[in-house]
Amino acid sequence: MNYSEFYLAFENKFRGSSESLNHKLIFYDGLLNEILYRFPKCSLLDIGSGRGEWLLKCQQLGIQSTGIDNNLSMYKYCFEKGLNVVHGDALKVLKTFKDNSFQLITSFHFIEHISFELILEVLEQSKRLLVPGGVLILETPSIDNLLVSSKNFYLDPTHTTHIHPEAIKFALDYFDFRETNYFLLNSAQTSKSKKSELSNLFFGAAQDVAIISRLNHSTDQSLFDENSDWFKSINIEKNAFEIISDYDKEYQKNYNEINHQLNLLRSQIDYLMSIFSRISNSLPVKSYRKLKGIINFLKVHPVRIAKLSLPFILRIHFLKSIYSRLFSILFTIKCQYLYKLKRYPFKRSTIKKKSDINQNEIKLLKLFDSNLRSRDILSDINIKLKGK
Repeated sequence: MNYSEFYLAFENKFRGSSESLNHKLIFYDGLLNEILYRFPKCSLLDIGSGRGEWLLKCQQLGIQSTGIDNNLSMYKYCFEKGLNVVHGDALKVLKTFKDNSFQLITSFHFIEHISFELILEVLEQSKRLLVPGGVLILETPSIDNLLVSSKNFYLDPTHTTHIHPEAIKFALDYFDFRETNYFLLNSAQTSKSKKSELSNLFFGAAQDVAIISRLNHSTDQSLFDENSDWFKSINIEKNAFEIISDYDKEYQKNYNEINHQLNLLRSQIDYLMSIFSRISNSLPVKSYRKLKGIINFLKVHPVRIAKLSLPFILRIHFLKSIYSRLFSILFTIKCQYLYKLKRYPFKRSTIKKKSDINQNEIKLLKLFDSNLRSRDILSDINIKLKGK
């Protein structure tokens, strides 16, 4: 099996097209112009040149460009494009160049393929090969992007080491590089993910990190001068901490807005409840509720109502019939008694009156002999008559 051809196909599949890669390399346009301003005759050495996109870009700018790659298929691919590439192991080839041979040394997605000890050797050789004030550019996958560091990094089986930019910066300081800085680039926010979306925490941070360093040169202006044109033009992406901070701020903002809306809603509810309370406690509504309750009770418990009310109704009817009979008898007695008084006013004897009264009592006793209550009524009448 030809492994070099396999890896070239692998790069074409997962590294992306040359067009997409050239779009990412626009980040360095301002820096290249600054380097050409400082070194009009600039020589470049690119370690791990791959398919040669960076070499071709620099060559078109008039930079004398040389690449190193140990993949034979990629070497042939670059050679067919007219690029100057040396085939072989990077460290062995580096040692073949003379001191102070280059103004610019670059390495794109190479150092994550080798151990940290070999990285230190590459840095040491780069210091030897660069002229005073020369620039070193290292680009590698960013550990700030959770998706890259936890998943995509392992897509390439030749990846060996996660690179922390602070560790590389310390190593460059150790090798007497005067200025070192790193910048996050190539954010994955093309998915239009918002700050408030949880997905933005996982792949919203920059996917790559560019570590840029310069050898000591006493007469040169700082490469990272904030007033320089190239430094103003670079588009620096956010790290994971900044993404999380943005998420927290957006979350707090949304929380405050929702809380404000809830407070408004509570005040409106309280106002409506006060109006409802006033209406529900008004006399018409209370009367309506009582009437409605009676109607509902009548609908739900008709049999129970009949049982409760029937004895009362029958009792009233019974008493009414008794009293009507009683008053009719009394009225009859009174009429007869008055008639006889008028007819025989001086001849009526006391004995006759008593006999008439006894006969009336006998009639009343026969009429009201049915129950005790009737006897009580008759007894009351007798007492009243005797009183008169």
